[in-house]
Amino acid sequence: MERRYPGACENALGRYDKYAYNQILKNARPNGVNKCGPPKLRIFGMTYLRLSDELLKEDNFSLFKIFVKKMHADLNYLPNSDKYFAPIEPMARSKAEIPIEELLEATKPEEPYSFDSETDMPVDYGSSSLFGTVFSVFGKIKSIFIR
Repeated sequence: MERRYPGACENALGRYDKYAYNQILKNARPNGVNKCGPPKLRIFGMTYLRLSDELLKEDNFSLFKIFVKKMHADLNYLPNSDKYFAPIEPMARSKAEIPIEELLEATKPEEPYSFDSETDMPVDYGSSSLFGTVFSVFGKIKSIFIR
């Protein structure tokens, strides 16, 4: 019997390369395509975001068409959409594990942290310190001999 993830996915980034599409396909059917019937696991739905001029460029669009066919397991167009999947049904509401009052208490805003005017660990080591001066001189000597 076919099982589905209780959710869907979408492409979060505007990527049009085979690595991105392959990652979506892997997430859509984690156990691959079942040659003898429906896959053991598959997502319920996939939303493709970012229809753009970049997607519609010839190479990108050609790869996108291949991706769409792979999402349909290389099957041809099926005019009867009732045969694609079972109708969408709402998920049953789960019971809260943590009472809302406890969540509200745990997420009350706190006073902002106070920040020092400068960091105590600057990336430039401060040229006025002895370490900063030695480090700077060493860097200059090194740059003379190593290019």
